[in-house]
Amino acid sequence: RQMCIRDRYQRRVHGDIRQMRNGIWIFCILICASSLSFVHAENPFTVDKSSVQKGEYKWTMKLNNNKAVEDEMTSNKDIKTAAVIIESLDESVLHLKITDANEQRWEAPIVNPNSGKNYKPALMTKMGFTYDDAPFGFKIVDPNSDEVVVEMSAAKSSTLMFTDKLLEIGLWYSSQRVYGLGERTTADFELCSERDSCIYNLWGRDAACPYDDGSGGCKGAYGQQPFYMVHLTKTFQFIGILSLNSNNQDALVAKLPGGATMLGHKMIGGIFDFYFFYPSTADGVMKKYHELIGRPYMPPYWSLGFHLCRYGWRTLDKVKEVAAKMEEADIPLEVMWADIDYMKDYADFTVDPVRFKGLGDFVQELHQKKMKWVPIIDAGLKYNKEDKYFIMGETNKAFIKSAGTKKTLIG
Repeated sequence: RQMCIRDRYQRRVHGDIRQMRNGIWIFCILICASSLSFVHAENPFTVDKSSVQKGEYKWTMKLNNNKAVEDEMTSNKDIKTAAVIIESLDESVLHLKITDANEQRWEAPIVNPNSGKNYKPALMTKMGFTYDDAPFGFKIVDPNSDEVVVEMSAAKSSTLMFTDKLLEIGLWYSSQRVYGLGERTTADFELCSERDSCIYNLWGRDAACPYDDGSGGCKGAYGQQPFYMVHLTKTFQFIGILSLNSNNQDALVAKLPGGATMLGHKMIGGIFDFYFFYPSTADGVMKKYHELIGRPYMPPYWSLGFHLCRYGWRTLDKVKEVAAKMEEADIPLEVMWADIDYMKDYADFTVDPVRFKGLGDFVQELHQKKMKWVPIIDAGLKYNKEDKYFIMGETNKAFIKSAGTKKTLIG
């Protein structure tokens, strides 16, 4: 559907809208059926030279879209003027942000209070960053090796599309060894190592699949971690890239001739917000990355042990049976979990009095064995106006509100 919307835009720019409507759905079916290929659009953005300001550590400019249109069929519209910020956060960290110059858009925050505390910015002229005016593009060259490590330009057929409901940018990398994005892997951990092109979907909706291999069969697994590293073939170092966008998004990976990769970021909202971590060891890149977003919390010691959990254990007897068999087989087990099966009608803070009668006694038995028990609790409460927890949440205005009705979101 996103590709279909995109094609509607291109045809409005280059053709008659009436002709487009007659053939739109046939053309969309052809485009969407080939979901593993890129659909390149003309980059309509040019730099407004009068807006360029170059400070020692930060450059700003505006981009004009002279082909901006609004599509009444999709209520979508092109961004007419984009604001660009390029800043040196550290001698090895560059921040690039592209947003709407006229209207505020959602920006995913970095909540780390010590973010970049140990960073030492370098002069922008030392960061190896250059840009093109028409169409807008940019290039980052490793200051230590003169290797072009990332490029977005017409020369590389890069995409740059910025509309209200669909954003896409194509980034060219000099290597095909790409790792990351979390829960998306192959046998050798390299993204898309088993085919020429892949689509990885980043939208944490708890899809019932182990991981996303890029084939399109698993979309929306548990995590949304839009960070990846590229292993450079010239210096054998790594670069890191964070795409700070919390919207539903696809990462489209295409292996190019000559050992390069085009990685397309396609998002349905927000802004372009990239952090580039310059060539270093994998460990060095990760340290800089965690200095930005924050370091993981130190987990309790017991949580590092062996855990067991499964959705579908519908009774306490079944849970007991599994725990007993683990003990009989002498398989280590420190933590026993219970999925939402233990709840009464899947309502938070409840225990089914029939199927899980005696749960408290079982938990005490686990504790006597120096084991832990963890109940899974859903983020959403069951909608019941007579439920005390629902009433408590309404009274304290704890629930998410609908953007349309301004009332508690029921869904």
